[in-house]
Amino acid sequence: MRNPFDLNRPLEYHSTADPEDVLNVKRGLGRLGFYRMPGYGLTDMPDEPLFEGVRDFQAGHGLTVDGLMLPGGETVRKLNERLAEDGAVQAAETKGWQGGADSGTGHIPLRPTGPEPLPPGLTEEQVRSMMGKHDKSRSEVIEEYRKKQEFLKQQERQRWRIILGK
Repeated sequence: MRNPFDLNRPLEYHSTADPEDVLNVKRGLGRLGFYRMPGYGLTDMPDEPLFEGVRDFQAGHGLTVDGLMLPGGETVRKLNERLAEDGAVQAAETKGWQGGADSGTGHIPLRPTGPEPLPPGLTEEQVRSMMGKHDKSRSEVIEEYRKKQEFLKQQERQRWRIILGK
């Protein structure tokens, strides 16, 4: 069994990342439902959705949740294992995922393989509690949580605009 990819160098939040590594990880996480492409599309630049996806993947697979991926590290090994199980290896071309997963369209076909990953800050216990209290599905609870978090971010941005006089 071959691996879909190996990292050329560490992928971490505050460091220079290899553009090929960034695309490969985004596409790999996307294939497994752990990367939500932002409105500006798929880029080879590390972004917050990438690191959220890495942390969600790590949390969902019992790994150390640090958002860090090292060449040959536990997160890369588990990602390769899951991609191989998912059959995503066959979709990849010989070198990484270039031209494979999205055929140049910028679209990553997402195939959820289990429960929807939880957003940062929300635990499985909280989801179950809200499901019971409000008679909602897991997806409805997660969506409501995301909307609330986005609303709070918008309020915070507005507060800073007022403070800064913009």
